[in-house]
Amino acid sequence: MDKKEQYNKSNRSTVNRHRERGSYDKKTIFKIIDVAYYCHVSFVINGQPIIIPTIHALIDDEIILHGAIA
Repeated sequence: MDKKEQYNKSNRSTVNRHRERGSYDKKTIFKIIDVAYYCHVSFVINGQPIIIPTIHALIDDEIILHGAIA
């Protein structure tokens, strides 16, 4: 498979638990994203984890997240 058709593995993106279930193939990942109705965006502020449910869209190979300033 061409490298452009797969995501690169890094320490942060390598599946460690149930490695046999992980995939770095873009077609597989895009299919999963396309069938999902919503997603969760997570980040940490001052040591506190924050998780926000939102909706998303996949345009070409970019994930677009719905958001509002309010």
